[in-house]
Amino acid sequence: MAANSGAIAVFYGSNETVNASHDSVNVGTNSSVTVNGSGDNLGLIGANVSLTASDDTVNMASNVTGSVVYGNNDDINAGAGFSGNVQGSHDTVNMDPNSDSYLGIYGTDQKVNNDTGNDYANVAGDGTSVDFTGTGNNFGVVSNNDDITASHDNINLLSGISGDDFDGSYDTFNAGSNDSFDVDGSDDHVNGNSSDNVDFSGGDYSGDGTSGGVGDEDGGGWDGGGGFYGYYGGYGFAGNAATVKAAVGKDVGAIASYDLANSNQPGATAAEAGLKQAAFIAGATATVGTGSAVLEGAKWDSQVVTWSVGTGVDEAAAAQAFASWAQATGLTFQEVSDPSKANIQIDAADLGTDGTGIVGYTTYAAKDGALAHATVRVESTDQTALVTNASGQQVYAGTDATLSQTLLHEIGHALGFADTSDQASVMYYALGANDRALDTTDVSGGTSLYGGATNLAQLTQASAAFDSSGSSVSSLVAANDDAQASTLLAAGGH
Repeated sequence: MAANSGAIAVFYGSNETVNASHDSVNVGTNSSVTVNGSGDNLGLIGANVSLTASDDTVNMASNVTGSVVYGNNDDINAGAGFSGNVQGSHDTVNMDPNSDSYLGIYGTDQKVNNDTGNDYANVAGDGTSVDFTGTGNNFGVVSNNDDITASHDNINLLSGISGDDFDGSYDTFNAGSNDSFDVDGSDDHVNGNSSDNVDFSGGDYSGDGTSGGVGDEDGGGWDGGGGFYGYYGGYGFAGNAATVKAAVGKDVGAIASYDLANSNQPGATAAEAGLKQAAFIAGATATVGTGSAVLEGAKWDSQVVTWSVGTGVDEAAAAQAFASWAQATGLTFQEVSDPSKANIQIDAADLGTDGTGIVGYTTYAAKDGALAHATVRVESTDQTALVTNASGQQVYAGTDATLSQTLLHEIGHALGFADTSDQASVMYYALGANDRALDTTDVSGGTSLYGGATNLAQLTQASAAFDSSGSSVSSLVAANDDAQASTLLAAGGH
């Protein structure tokens, strides 16, 4: 395009390159475009756009989702309902207050302008440095070694983060478990628990439940009841490798998109954190029949855990799954008829398996490291039928996941177990023919977390022998918008 020509062009397609300066360029749906030059006005007018540009103004149309902007020194204006990521350096992102927007921010010397509202941002890349201006912002931190400046904001931290440094004042931090971070401002407040370590080097502060850090003025930590366990999510996948790769590689996952559309920012944070864990596990060195269970950081503080099933859920399959976990953990699981009395509720839902690959979804809340309530959802067999595979087992159509296997995995999450890289474990992130039952990793995890013990050979045989065909589902439920944490199990198509 001729420089300074005032030309306007719209681009659609993949790997497009535009040479322009002080011109106007619009990028349409499902396109990837690199713009060379500076001083351009660039518009994102469709979803799932990848734009690379520097020294330009980028205007994101309202309700554009799944887009990523790469580059440096850009001035980015996010429209109402925007959902996507910005990755680069020295960018300025202007968010429209009260517009239900979501932003993932990566890079160095980034700046986000926003004021009180229902928008949400995640600091999502290790080593990100960002300055949040305005007050009353809500944002999450799901990465390590970040340098963040913010004041008068609400900050939610993923469990297990470390090395993050916060400057500012009058912020409220909602820590997860096993977090380690620095707070260098004044008049801040941290909600956490005894597994967190916070280094205060600023002025006045207050806290609830965290342990003393090296910079604490009293050197001895705090007394107190602790805050809510932070945001957690975990994925499992099965089936076609391309489907799994695409799901793990998404910038904004299906559950996060759903939560954002329903103004559930904490749920979206949990789902995005789960996506990061899935990507990490997928990239880890896999083992078969060996390894260590991965714990979520919370557990039930009672030896008796109650459960209930909703309409359309195979009660026998659920009972068998609880029986297997009872042997592994030593817990007693008691079925109750009233869902309001259940610690763990199991329902059926339309999770859109054929499009999303998700066959199960678990949410849970906990405080002081103790689980308070969990809801397990499995894919409705009215939506995705159970079919007989070549081995004579009933699996969700287009996947290798059985209903009993799905229940075992999801109940494992509801008990405090995260995904593992042991391919024979029922908690392996990808469900298939080789991880239908609890293995040594799962049983040792149950012993470690709850003190249970069992005959592994008998337990594995009993768990593997049970395969439920499921039953039709006559009523569906929506995702829980109030959950403090979320865990996903997904199965890709063949």
